Amino acid sequence: MTDRTHEGAPAVGELAVDTTTDHKGKVVRRIGSVVLMATLVGGRVWRAGADQVRPLTPVEIRAHVRATTHRARRTR
Repeated sequence: MTDRTHEGAPAVGELAVDTTTDHKGKVVRRIGSVVLMATLVGGRVWRAGADQVRPLTPVEIRAHVRATTHRARRTR
């Protein structure tokens, strides 16, 4: 079970989407009402309000995996 201390916001380690920017990432840290997220493909970390972050749905995760796989295959 995950620890969602801020009204359903994802816990550290969960995949999530920042609803203000529609950027998807992994929750790397929570500091009060602020969530630090890292991009799914590596790169920058950004801050989002815990009330502006929601877990990725299984459908969104599958779509991301498909798109990443497609891009990887095209670059070969």
